[in-house]
Amino acid sequence: MRIAGALLLAMATTRVAVGQTHTLVSVGDHRLDVVQEGKGGPPVVFETGLADSLNVWLPMLHTVSAYTTAIAYSRAGFGRSDPGPADHSVPHAVSDLHELLQRLQIKPPYVLVARSYGSLISRLYVSRYPSEVAGIVLVDGTHEQQVQRFGTLDSTYPRKFRPILRLGSAQNATGRGSGGDKRDCEDSGGRCPASSRCPTSQSPS
Repeated sequence: MRIAGALLLAMATTRVAVGQTHTLVSVGDHRLDVVQEGKGGPPVVFETGLADSLNVWLPMLHTVSAYTTAIAYSRAGFGRSDPGPADHSVPHAVSDLHELLQRLQIKPPYVLVARSYGSLISRLYVSRYPSEVAGIVLVDGTHEQQVQRFGTLDSTYPRKFRPILRLGSAQNATGRGSGGDKRDCEDSGGRCPASSRCPTSQSPS
């Protein structure tokens, strides 16, 4: 409850981020840019949008760090992070985040705060490591079936965003690296519940 209140307060009154220290942390064959502030738990981990660096979260990170440990990072290829491997899929990003938190020796459970495309990463993280997550906050979150569902309202939407989401939503939807199977996660109504382990019934093409 205390952390939830801190997040609400941060959204309403973010302060200008001053003097944060960027650190490059190895996660194997590449390094990720990280900023960490504060003490206490559960730690709050900020996940960025599609092409953002950690800088977009710095004002909120600075505010939340007054209440608990706060971490923001840039995924491989963004901000000050190394380019990393060619695979920038959602499953690979989840593996990077898990390794990063291990290297930082940040003890779970975490509160994941994700914006836009980062919602796919955070939700898959919950599916892979449920015992490591205390809570999740989605800010303007993206969904695996976003292209199809928005396409029913605007026929031009899939054409505009299909190339971007193919690398994230479609690859995540295969269940690769998460052990997901569409038949395992359909509910009695034939629909997939809100879980990143669940593949979409229609992949963007």
